[in-house]
Amino acid sequence: MIPAAVAPLPATSPAPEAVRPRRLDGALTLTATAKAAEVATLAALVTVVPRVLGPGDYGTLAIAMSVVAVGSLALSAGGPTLMSSYLPRVPAERRPALARSLGVRVARWRLLASAAIALLAVGLCVAAPDTFPAVVTLLVALALVLELAATLAFNIVLGLGRSRLWSFRYPVQNLVLIVAAAGFGALAGPEGAVAGVALAAAAALAVGGAAIAGPLRRAPGGSVRTQPWPASWPTSTSVARWWRWPCWAARRYRPASRAWPSA
Repeated sequence: MIPAAVAPLPATSPAPEAVRPRRLDGALTLTATAKAAEVATLAALVTVVPRVLGPGDYGTLAIAMSVVAVGSLALSAGGPTLMSSYLPRVPAERRPALARSLGVRVARWRLLASAAIALLAVGLCVAAPDTFPAVVTLLVALALVLELAATLAFNIVLGLGRSRLWSFRYPVQNLVLIVAAAGFGALAGPEGAVAGVALAAAAALAVGGAAIAGPLRRAPGGSVRTQPWPASWPTSTSVARWWRWPCWAARRYRPASRAWPSA
C-alpha cells in the first residue's frame, strides 16, 4: 500500500504545478483589465470633461483633483503595505479581527488629519476669501477627507484578499467623477464640478465600507496590541538599536588627550 504522504493525486484533481500558473494568469489578466479600464477613464476625464466645462471651470476642477490626489497620497502613505504585510501572516479566521484593530489605529490618525484639513480650509477662507472661495475650498477639504476614508477602507479590502475589488476601485471612481463633474459642472459651474470630486470619493467610500462592514462586524471581539503611533515612526527598539553605535564609538575612541586617533 502506498503511504498517504506520497500517494498520487486523484485524476480529477489538477496538479499544483498546473493550478499555480492558472491562478497567476488570472491575476495578470485581472490587473491588465483594471489598468486598461483606468487608462480609458482617465482619457475620458481629460478629453470629455474639458469640452463640457470649458477651460475656466476645468482649471478649477484640475486644481481640486490635484490637491485631493497629492494630499491623499501624502497622508495615506504606507497603508497598503501595512495591511498586505501583516494580515496575510495570520490565519484566515483571525484576519478580520486584526484588520479591524489596525484600521481603528490608523483611523485615529486620519481623524486628526481630517480635523487639521478642516481647520486649514476654514483658515484659508477667512484669511484670503478672494483667493480661496468658501464653497470651493470647503468642497475640496470634504473631498480630501472622504478620499482618506475611502483609501483606508480599500486598504483593508486589499488586506482581506479581495484584490478584484481593489483593482477596479479607481476605474469606477473615475467613471463616477466624469459623470458627476460634467453633469454638476454644467448646472452649477466650478462649484458643481468640484462637488463631483467629493461625490466620487463618497461613492468609493460607500463601496469600500460595504465590502468590509460584514467581515469586520462578524470578527471576534478583543483587540490586537499594536504600537500607538504610525508604523513608519521609530520604536523604542529601533532607537536603542541605532543609538548603541554612537555610544560604542564614543567609548572606543575616547583617548585621554581628547584627540581622535589618526589613521
